[in-house]
Amino acid sequence: MKLPSLCPVVCFAGGILLSGTLAKHWHLTPGICILVTAFLLLSAYVLLRQNWILTAAILGAGAWLCLGFAAANLERVSVSPNLASTLIETGKLDASAALRWRGRLRGDPLQLPWGTRYEIALEEVESSSGATPVTGGLRLTSYRDESKTDAPPPARAGDRVECIARALPVRNFGNPGNFDYRGYLARQDIQLQGTLRSSQLLTIVDHPRLTTSDRLARARGHLLNSINDLFASRPDQAALARAMLLGDRSFVDHDRVVEFQETGVYHVLVLAGLHVGALTAFFIWAGRRLRLSLLPTTLLTLFALAAYAGIVEDRPPIVRAVLMAALYLSARLLFRRMDFLNIAALSALVILAALPSEISDASFLLSFSAVGAIGALAIPWIATSSEPHLRGLGHLMDTSRDVSHPPHVTQFRMETRALTTWI
Repeated sequence: MKLPSLCPVVCFAGGILLSGTLAKHWHLTPGICILVTAFLLLSAYVLLRQNWILTAAILGAGAWLCLGFAAANLERVSVSPNLASTLIETGKLDASAALRWRGRLRGDPLQLPWGTRYEIALEEVESSSGATPVTGGLRLTSYRDESKTDAPPPARAGDRVECIARALPVRNFGNPGNFDYRGYLARQDIQLQGTLRSSQLLTIVDHPRLTTSDRLARARGHLLNSINDLFASRPDQAALARAMLLGDRSFVDHDRVVEFQETGVYHVLVLAGLHVGALTAFFIWAGRRLRLSLLPTTLLTLFALAAYAGIVEDRPPIVRAVLMAALYLSARLLFRRMDFLNIAALSALVILAALPSEISDASFLLSFSAVGAIGALAIPWIATSSEPHLRGLGHLMDTSRDVSHPPHVTQFRMETRALTTWI
């Protein structure tokens, strides 16, 4: 079968979509779904041994459907009961007044034109009823006030901080069709947002041991500061460089964004698969120039891609592209050629298995719709139209190679040779 990964990912996605509808009527736990999946797979194996191929394939598709259903239910039940926004919305936590929040900084404080932004991975909140362990993310903004002389503390990613602020769950406007800002921040694990009235209300409690994520966040902060220093006298160019290299579009003016949109080159400001493809091609080329074998070249490329995905800010499209590149490089390491649609299908399956809710993300849908169109339409059309002629240009002046090509390509070689001779 040429596309063995396409049917499983379609059935898996179908199970995720069905879970949203059937969960309202049927109370199926992930454990029951796993048992049904095991029964279907065992039945499919028995039928396959009896050479009932079609029936076995149908049961196998049903097993993937149940796995998608189980993954979606498992994601729902895995939400922590101590999620800060849930505690506030259910009345278990009174957010009408400022509370004392504790947690670790996810990244270096982001210096914005209007102030400083902090993102905190919450661990605990202290109110009048005592300390309560919480989970989730809090985004705090400290607006710049020229009349105040107090400076923010020199905090870095990974530091454990304590702040006093009034934080509320992120809310959407009620207009139909409006941007889902709450869902957008939830995919970044941000459930609360608030304003830090004074820099003195945020203090550094501890400097715990840094994790890999903390080190990558600090590296990203260092690179952003380096770009600012490099373009100190040209803030507009610094903003574009931050957006194109690290995915930080906070400093790009709205008018400049409109100009990029009107000229059809807005994708230059958005980190996507093009950046990952260029990085992959560069390291493969560098490995050849350094005369490295296939294994060290592949490992070096994978390490570079993983580091790049960890440093940039606009991660979801980069992670999808890095996953596709990793599958391609792994197949190349095993001296196998994978179909483009198979790579995309396997990548989608891995992403949906980890985060089933991604199926409703517009970025996910657009990415794989584009990849599917390229793999199903563009690549087959190129393979039957221009690619044979491109291969035919190899060793053009060697007439003994003409017979190894189809007749129309041989005619193309002869005409091209005649044209070059005439020129």
